Amino acid sequence: MSRRDYMNTSVQEPPLDYSFKSIHVIQDLVSEEPRTGLRPVKHSKSGKSLTQSLWLNNNVLNDLKDFSQVTSQLLQHPENLAWIDLSFNDLTSIDPVLTTFFNLSVLYLHGNSIQRLGEVNKLSVLPRLRSLTLHGNPIEEEKGYRQTGLRTRLLIKNTVYMSGLRSLQPRTDLLNVCMNAKHHKETPGPEDNLHSQCSPWKRNACCTSNTSKAAHEDISYLYRFNWDHCGKMESKCKRHFIQDTCLYECSPNLGPWIQQVTGSWRKERVLNVPLCQEDCEQWWKDCRTSFTCKNNWHEGWDWTSGYNQCPTRAPCRPFIFYFPTPAALCEEIWSHSYKLSHYSRGSGRCIQMWFDSSKENPNEEVARFYAEAMSGAGLHRTWSLVCSLSLMLLWVFS
Repeated sequence: MSRRDYMNTSVQEPPLDYSFKSIHVIQDLVSEEPRTGLRPVKHSKSGKSLTQSLWLNNNVLNDLKDFSQVTSQLLQHPENLAWIDLSFNDLTSIDPVLTTFFNLSVLYLHGNSIQRLGEVNKLSVLPRLRSLTLHGNPIEEEKGYRQTGLRTRLLIKNTVYMSGLRSLQPRTDLLNVCMNAKHHKETPGPEDNLHSQCSPWKRNACCTSNTSKAAHEDISYLYRFNWDHCGKMESKCKRHFIQDTCLYECSPNLGPWIQQVTGSWRKERVLNVPLCQEDCEQWWKDCRTSFTCKNNWHEGWDWTSGYNQCPTRAPCRPFIFYFPTPAALCEEIWSHSYKLSHYSRGSGRCIQMWFDSSKENPNEEVARFYAEAMSGAGLHRTWSLVCSLSLMLLWVFS
């Protein structure tokens, strides 16, 4: 199996699960049999596990000595670890070894004995870390724990789970849903007359025909947004912004990334939608020579004329000045509504901005995959909490 095939399939694999094993030292994992679930973990020809998730929760670990060596013995590609659960152990610090796993996106450390808030700064080097749990550690009592906001300290781009029970409540309406926003329908359905670039969603859409037409107009009633704020935007560039608007307004497949917000014009937004690599790169290539004056188009405009104009002292420059890379464009322009995915179109792991209207919507499969992954994560977190509470009650009343 090639590395590319591994990255495209292992995220579907169940975790290597050593939870509730009374493990005292990491070396014990070599001789310990992992738990078995409904689906067995696949293995390479050498016998190593093909998974990106390692669960070590509810043990008695007080350090991570030999963690790198042991994970290399257990996993075919330890460098691709994306999810490590170390919750409900007895760790007093955040071992620097965790900062060597640069693909790590989910790290559970709740229910340990971490005492110094400064320990968290070590994790700032992890570029993909999106979800971190720390509740139930002594650092909760340290001054500034909640006020400082670990999202800023870590530069985590998605959600940092600081609370306990509330963050364990998984969304149930992740599939075939519309956002509670300004122009979205309440529920998706057929729209036979969607206009031009929005037509791929006509079989099942969250937008109306009028919304789809307005998405193609300059300074339309939708948001009064002026694409030509730094002179005429090139047509090859503008078509990407039209398509972006169609995806936002019409797609019923963004449920896994919908987040509640407090605002006067919408109650929900999307955050970190994994945009296919080719779509993001082509958007950037086609817009490099158009001009703009800002790198975040969500805020900071001058609206005194009734539509957006460049703020004072914001010079018009080529896109490449404000967006030096494809990731900078796709992730920053709408306050991280999108995240550049390293998956390709057709992989079933990234949202396509463009697709053939004569064929099935490929984003339905993508939404199902992430919805199932999120539901699995929620069930695991809930089960860990229930077991831990049960053990605590037994101890109290024994």
